[in-house]
Amino acid sequence: MRVCLALVALGIVAVVVRALTSPSEPTPRWDLFICILVALAGAIGGFIELRRSRLSAVGVDSGGRYWWPAQRSTWMGFGLFLIVVPVLLVVYATFSYSADAWRITEAGHTISEVKVHEVLSSEHSRNQRTRNSTYSSKVEVSIPFASGTRDVTGKVFSDEPMRPGDEVWALYAPSSGSLGAILDTDRAALEEKTGGPAGLPLILLVAGWTAWWLFLALVCGSVGSSLPALRSGRVRALGVSVVGGGAARVNKTQDGSETGRPHPCLLLEGADGARMRLFMDRAVNPVSLAADTGGEAQLYWAPRPRSGQQGSARRQAVLVAPDNRYVRGWVDAAPGSVFPDGAPVPASKELPGGRELRAIRTLPTWDPAVHGAGFVALQVALLALMMMTLGVGAAGAVLLASVAVLALPVAWMVTASRRTRHLTKLPVRDEPADAK
Repeated sequence: MRVCLALVALGIVAVVVRALTSPSEPTPRWDLFICILVALAGAIGGFIELRRSRLSAVGVDSGGRYWWPAQRSTWMGFGLFLIVVPVLLVVYATFSYSADAWRITEAGHTISEVKVHEVLSSEHSRNQRTRNSTYSSKVEVSIPFASGTRDVTGKVFSDEPMRPGDEVWALYAPSSGSLGAILDTDRAALEEKTGGPAGLPLILLVAGWTAWWLFLALVCGSVGSSLPALRSGRVRALGVSVVGGGAARVNKTQDGSETGRPHPCLLLEGADGARMRLFMDRAVNPVSLAADTGGEAQLYWAPRPRSGQQGSARRQAVLVAPDNRYVRGWVDAAPGSVFPDGAPVPASKELPGGRELRAIRTLPTWDPAVHGAGFVALQVALLALMMMTLGVGAAGAVLLASVAVLALPVAWMVTASRRTRHLTKLPVRDEPADAK
């Protein structure tokens, strides 16, 4: 699976690099087509590998020191961003391509600085939000073609009104005066139209957003095992036994009925018989987790929120097994039970944390019933992107881009719906089915 995902990432990165180094080329863009084909091969391979893992082992494994559902969510967001970027860049390449500029390029182009002889017309526009002004001016310049100097008119955009004597850049083919010239105040914009790299602002924008999303994935997904509120002197602890696992709804109405989406939970019991439920991320398999942690454990939880809002009985918690493996979530009293007081943890006692703790990870990591929709959506997005590189016009590019961008969020919703149906079939049991 890692090889397949690496191929997908490699293809997408190659698309981004090619789209930035040479955005304005005529279609079909076979360079982009091949890059997307590599990513599509990885997506198809991943889907086949996923189907083969249907009978993979179900259970638990010791992961890293960080709670893996948090990493999973942030990396999924980063992956979605990586799909959106090449789609937007291919759309940008479609709209930035100029047939006139490419004909001039094929005829042997040059870019020279020329002076404005006359300003034929000028229009002023102002952005109400940014207060920036833009002038659209129709100007006349003289272009030194091989056959002689010719007057050429063109439209340029500038921050200041154009005046006779101002200098602009002209793209033309000296040997083909019939092709005319393209004018611009920015030389880099004309170089981009001839097959050069995208402008520096666009490159910095893509690089900056990629670095930001990567930073979020690395930092937000690497939250340590100890919660911010679990601090010495502010924590209570209780020895508990894991007596069951399943799913339950986490929200409560004023009459005590439970609403909302079901979440995996472990049924915990204290020495005094008080029962609690430890709710976890929806990606966790509660049955496998309950079977693995069916013995004694230590429950640490943060103080109860002071607000009297609905759902305030929930407390952030960490369940630590004797072998230093842990589970993160939030805990509340089970129906018909009163939440125990627990024992305050002295400020001098070291709380669980650090490199010695390992998060408990439920298997399988890749579930065909859950993740199949995501791989199908990825293939649809890549196929739409591949068709865009063959040349489908502006309207076709927008339509295919919409399909590519919306495919993954739709798959995300389908996956969430499948998780809900799966968890609905897992009521909390008093004893885990596979208890040791």
